[in-house]
Amino acid sequence: MTNSIPEIELELAAALRKTLSDLKRDYPNDTFYYFALTTVGEALSPGHSIWSEELLDMETEKQSIKYKRNRETIKRDIRYSYADSPLFYHYEHHFKKVEELFWNRPAIDNFDEDGKKEYDLRINTMVNALKRVDQEQYFGTGKQRKNWFLNVEVNPPDGSNQIRAENFNSKEKIQEWLNDGGE
Repeated sequence: MTNSIPEIELELAAALRKTLSDLKRDYPNDTFYYFALTTVGEALSPGHSIWSEELLDMETEKQSIKYKRNRETIKRDIRYSYADSPLFYHYEHHFKKVEELFWNRPAIDNFDEDGKKEYDLRINTMVNALKRVDQEQYFGTGKQRKNWFLNVEVNPPDGSNQIRAENFNSKEKIQEWLNDGGE
């Protein structure tokens, strides 16, 4: 194990494939619309967040009772919330090797030139792995693929999430995401 960027990209793509295969097996009747690799400002190993319309309805109902708030407001507020998803890092067992590889990369202790370069390498590795799996049609084709919003998101948002969203989504899908609290 060399923890090189190409090796991490391959391992991350493999983890994504396994996650999406398990997702389809575990939720065969759900209509999925959101998948994001999520990381923090230090670009640590990514987690993942997934939403379907059915899970959104269930979580909306749960939160409307708990917080005594309007269902439509809650639904809009959580539609693209990585942290509110019941499937936030749900398939983490597929990412153990990816985590190990990320931990063995050089530390990003500050954002000097070397830290910025390492940060960009890590983020681009996430983008490239997600692109690879998307090109392999794990998110479907045609209308099925167009239903998905895909992204690599830094949390808290730093202004770069929208730029990365443009790698994967139509302008209309990005606008929908922005209208409902994205970035």
